Amino acid sequence: MRRRTFVGYCAMTMLWVGCGAPQAPLADKEQALQIAKRVMEHWKSGGSLDDLAKEKPAILVREDLWKKGAKLTSYEFAGEGEDFGPSIRFLIRLKTTTADGKTAERQFGYLTTTAPVITFFREEG
Repeated sequence: MRRRTFVGYCAMTMLWVGCGAPQAPLADKEQALQIAKRVMEHWKSGGSLDDLAKEKPAILVREDLWKKGAKLTSYEFAGEGEDFGPSIRFLIRLKTTTADGKTAERQFGYLTTTAPVITFFREEG
């Protein structure tokens, strides 16, 4: 009887603690800021997305405006960034010029991870 109680207790403890997959490591805020600045400066200077993917370590970037050929003329961080799951979320105001010469000013949220892979993705929406 005592053995059943002990086994039941162990089973309940394992269920309570959980057996889920390990969580992704949290991003380092200062490193994430340096990555975000590096990506923005690279875009502003006329660099390509592929250049960043070839760096060591690689920075994987998803930015549709850049991919479609928009030029970044200026940018400004709105705030210091905030923890957002395993990422750091930055709000960045952009001034861009499209391939046909139209200018636009917009603000987007960008998610930056620092481990295990370095990423910089614009939020959808």
